Amino acid sequence: MALKIGYPYDPVVRAKQKHVELVQLLLTRATAWHGYFKNISQAYKDAHDAHTTALKGIKDSIMKEDAFVREVLFGSVIPAMVGAGMASLVADAGEKIFGKLLSVAEKEKSSLAESGAAAIASGLTKDTVKFELKKSLNGLVAEPGSAWDAVGPDPLKFFLQVDGMIDTYVTDATDDIETKRNATTSMDGLDDYVNTLNAHLLSPFIQKAPMKTARYYSDDDLSPIYEVFLYVLWARQRNVKYWSRRIYDVTAGDSDVNVFESVGAAAEMAKLNPIVDRLVAAGIQESEYTQVPSSGGGKRLLNVLWLRFLGDKHRGSLLSDLTNNLDAKAPTSAFEDGPFNKNRRLK
Repeated sequence: MALKIGYPYDPVVRAKQKHVELVQLLLTRATAWHGYFKNISQAYKDAHDAHTTALKGIKDSIMKEDAFVREVLFGSVIPAMVGAGMASLVADAGEKIFGKLLSVAEKEKSSLAESGAAAIASGLTKDTVKFELKKSLNGLVAEPGSAWDAVGPDPLKFFLQVDGMIDTYVTDATDDIETKRNATTSMDGLDDYVNTLNAHLLSPFIQKAPMKTARYYSDDDLSPIYEVFLYVLWARQRNVKYWSRRIYDVTAGDSDVNVFESVGAAAEMAKLNPIVDRLVAAGIQESEYTQVPSSGGGKRLLNVLWLRFLGDKHRGSLLSDLTNNLDAKAPTSAFEDGPFNKNRRLK
């Protein structure tokens, strides 16, 4: 029996079909990411509002205003929630990451040719493709571009810009594939077109989209953890030498400690009780960040130095991811570079 030439074996027809499917996938994934970031945005805003209210009575700022976005939201929160790959994509609308994706698409062209758009988008590809993709994206560092410079400290405004980046990526990706399609006047042009389609299908925007909303935490679930994270961050801004002495004056019970110094230090530490109350409300045990005064009476007092390392007591959780990112050279999520979901603990 002679081999039938043409559809469905025609590479041009296959490419056009994959193009249509990719455009549809971009739109559905954009809807999913919009919902996911809206959830994160509301949770973080609620946490930031509560944190700010608690600190007003203590009259201490969380950090320098001009470093807020870079060090907290983009350096810790976004990578921890969506992974470094998606964070990098959001940071520069895909320019930084697309070259890596295209190289994988070109190298694994034959394997990807056997898979339809839906299969590639769902990660149903050969192990060699998955290995090359992981290797290529490994070590990506998300760095805010100039678009973030004027954001300021307001978390809601920041997330609105992140939300806008989603639409920017979809627009840029759509334009890219249409440009390549219009240039398919030769087999080389067809190869470029197909490789570009496959590269976009391999993007974290498609691969890691949070499509099943029931798998993800609500803003009410996330907000207390973000607030705890902000107190950890606040504690890291305090003078270690100063607070070491104040804590010693209160807890040592040493005869060398002046009674007036001890009473004064206890009164100063007691002013931090609103933070203790908020941490307790978030479900964090007092024993992890408070100490009993040497006098033995009264409420446990916040140990600012212990609070700085609270994330270390909650390994494998979102709280740990957030605090670890504060010092990480390549901030990321422990959840395999994908959106944080209910398979992992909050605290």
